[in-house]
Amino acid sequence: MKLNFIHVCDTAFLSQDNKLNIIGIFEAILTPSLPAVHSRLTIVANIEGSLGMHDFDIAILDPADKKIGVLSGKFNLDAVRKKFGIINTINNLQLTSEGVYSVILSVDSRKLGETNFEIRKIGAIS
Repeated sequence: MKLNFIHVCDTAFLSQDNKLNIIGIFEAILTPSLPAVHSRLTIVANIEGSLGMHDFDIAILDPADKKIGVLSGKFNLDAVRKKFGIINTINNLQLTSEGVYSVILSVDSRKLGETNFEIRKIGAIS
């Protein structure tokens, strides 16, 4: 299996002609206070590899490595469909502490890759 990419962004979608549109890739979320709720974030990934049915999991871990979200599913790769794309939007994600949050993608119980985003507390916005 090969992970072509994994991103955390504001939104992503497929256009009418099946082109992937990724908008607002980010590495940090700024908040004036904690705990906080991030209204919307999207995880986008693309995988290619061996033919057949595969299981996948995407786990979001907080800075203490506690799972705060998991997405699981299955996909099939065949002679026609050689890549699999994931677009998953999470609404109202609870963020309890500052630090680096990890997004880990596993396929068939094997870690394929990860990306991170940081939560930073900032002063009041005027």
